Amino acid sequence: MTYPANDASLKRYMEDIRKTSPISREEEIRLFERFHRGDTAARERLIKANMRFVLKVALQYRGCPIPLPDLVNEGCMGLIRAVESFDPSRGIKFISYAVWWMKAFITKSINETGSLIRLPANQCLRVRKALKEQGQGGELDEEVRSLLQTSGKGMSFDAPVGADSKTTFQEILRDDHAANPEEELEKGATGELVREILSELPEREAQVITGLFGMDQNAPQTLREVGLGLNISHERVRQLRDQALRRMRGSGAFEKLQRKYRGYLQAMEA
Repeated sequence: MTYPANDASLKRYMEDIRKTSPISREEEIRLFERFHRGDTAARERLIKANMRFVLKVALQYRGCPIPLPDLVNEGCMGLIRAVESFDPSRGIKFISYAVWWMKAFITKSINETGSLIRLPANQCLRVRKALKEQGQGGELDEEVRSLLQTSGKGMSFDAPVGADSKTTFQEILRDDHAANPEEELEKGATGELVREILSELPEREAQVITGLFGMDQNAPQTLREVGLGLNISHERVRQLRDQALRRMRGSGAFEKLQRKYRGYLQAMEA
């Protein structure tokens, strides 16, 4: 059995395996009997005694995109499941049963995390079989090629754009949801003009304009809603609105705001 010698986690795993001795068939049956009576120590002994087979099974999948330590972890989960569900009275060897569970957990992990789009289990088996046949000189049919393209492995945003580059995709890809600095600056300047215009109005008129145009609110208010908030009639709100608009049209800041608006319309038409 060979494994990457430079992997520290696998080295520790191998050291743990060497510390445990294999068990005989008779001892295995006794341990299962104890475990089914609630002896957790027997459960741990069964798991440790069979951990060497986990690495042996995981090494069979070294060509997949998942790192070997992760494959070993999945195999261990399969081993634990096998210990907890095995029935010695059925007369089969435990390791034959456990290896099936190890492979099931490992292949499930490969199918779910090895690609961006998860293929059904039967299609994954079909693809792996076709790739194995290709390695022996066979040809891939169009449907299998399509499945391979669909389940292609994704690329991390933190991956470098080239073999000799330290720049990552995250640094060069455009974020369409990010704020545009120029737009934010323009919004800030427009907001300053609006606040300047409102500061020149009497307080009640400024409150009416703020409410009707939905400034600092989720949505504009109706005449009646503004009137209820100020405890005045909606007709009085209409009068205050008209007075405020006449005052605003005579403001120097209002003229600047109009120029900004005309410039915005011209930019949209360009």
